[in-house]
Amino acid sequence: KNENDKILNDLLAAQQSASSAYILKNEKQFVNSGWFTNTTLSLGVRDNGTERDFLAARACVLLKEHGYPYSNVSIKIIDAVEAYNKDNWIFLGRNECNDIPKK
Repeated sequence: KNENDKILNDLLAAQQSASSAYILKNEKQFVNSGWFTNTTLSLGVRDNGTERDFLAARACVLLKEHGYPYSNVSIKIIDAVEAYNKDNWIFLGRNECNDIPKK
């Protein structure tokens, strides 16, 4: 990779980190987060037995508020305890953020 690619990747990593922090700060049900790709964000919650698609939709709103520069972001809500303690990925909700404008 050339130097410009490295700079762009570093900027994207910083944007992802800032976006994740913004989401965690503004929605207290999320306990952790991780980007799988530039357009796939996993958010961990404590499982209370209900589906969490509404939380994934909320994350889309927060990404848009924060100005994340990609459209078509997939949000995956996972059981944070299962993922952390057992490396068992249980999906509790999901949403596609198709209306996030590209900058």
